[in-house]
Amino acid sequence: MLREKRVILAILFLCSLGSVFIVPVYADTPVPCEYYGEVTILGIPAPTGSTLAAYLNGQERGRITTHAPGQYGSTCIFGKRLKVQPTEEEYTGDAILLIEFYVNGLKADQTSVFHPGAIQSLDLTVSRVPTPEPTPFEEPEPVVALNATPRCGYAPLLVAFADLTSPGAESWLWDFGDGYLSHEQHPSHLYRHTGNYTVNLTVCTVSGCSGLQVPDYIQVIKGTMYVFPGQTNLPKDPDNDGFYEDLNGDGVIRMDDLFLFFSYREWIGENMAENPFDYNLNGRLDLNDIFSLFIEL
Repeated sequence: MLREKRVILAILFLCSLGSVFIVPVYADTPVPCEYYGEVTILGIPAPTGSTLAAYLNGQERGRITTHAPGQYGSTCIFGKRLKVQPTEEEYTGDAILLIEFYVNGLKADQTSVFHPGAIQSLDLTVSRVPTPEPTPFEEPEPVVALNATPRCGYAPLLVAFADLTSPGAESWLWDFGDGYLSHEQHPSHLYRHTGNYTVNLTVCTVSGCSGLQVPDYIQVIKGTMYVFPGQTNLPKDPDNDGFYEDLNGDGVIRMDDLFLFFSYREWIGENMAENPFDYNLNGRLDLNDIFSLFIEL
């Protein structure tokens, strides 16, 4: 009976140990060391279910979950504790391995040195919670939108384009579909000849470039020509620029053409499309067009 009491007292003594207890180890693979103690986060006992992890050289080498607030591991020699198990490659016998501890993913203030077979009491505290780094905000690539006025009309047709892409664009590339380009945000373009034109707009921001293609977006039609009163030939476009400067159709721009324009401006507007005779592109037939035609002489 006395012998049994001595055994029980010896076990109780080992369970109450609060200092390091080292078991001699003679093996190539290191025996894990074990930890137990109190654990707090910002001065508050860590809640039940908290996870404690031990790391060696940035690799997790042990883990335990708390079963009581503010306590991890058991004080009893036979109880469960936070075991730290390095690999054989990490522990060479004379290597010093620094153990770092994490509580619920937060780094503890304490560290320890690995001793194979050691059972050690170590209170862990987390006194600082790292400030989360702001998530970099990446602007989405631009959603390209555009508009044009007018989209249909007689040649030569002057079209005003507008970029309707959301703010933040840094560069633009317009392809008007007739071989001409522009890097302006809101360009104007003159379509000199008839046809349907596909428009492309590429917009670039700091996050990238996006493009929009609109097939047959601009439609340019040809107006019907009539012989001027008292003449025998249809008006002609000698330089193929879309404007009909040779009003009498004799193949040469002369003063006679200026006279016909001056005399029959209203007749042009009543019988034909004005665009081919609006030489200064101001949207109407006036004396300024005579000056523009005079320069062609």
